[in-house]
Amino acid sequence: MSTLAELPGRLAADPVVMTYREAVTAAMDDALAADPAVLLLGEDVANEGGVFKTNAGLAEKYGERVINTPICENGFTGVALGMAVMGM
Repeated sequence: MSTLAELPGRLAADPVVMTYREAVTAAMDDALAADPAVLLLGEDVANEGGVFKTNAGLAEKYGERVINTPICENGFTGVALGMAVMGM
C-alpha cells in the first residue's frame, strides 16, 4: 500500500494531505502491485502520466501492464471483454 512518504515530492514530515490526483495514482499503483493480473488499459495512459497526470510513473514501473489503446472505445472494450472471458 502506498504511503504519503512514498509519493514523489513528499516528505514524511509533511502534513497528511493528498491531492485527488495523488490518491488516484496511489490507488492504481496499489491495485497493480497487489495483483499481477491487473492491467491499466486506455487512451494515452502510458504517455507521460496520461492526460490528467494520474498515471505518472506507472508505465515505467509496470511496463507492459500499462497499455495505450487507440481512440476507439468499441475496440478496447471488446479487448477488455475478451480478456475477462479468458479469465483476466
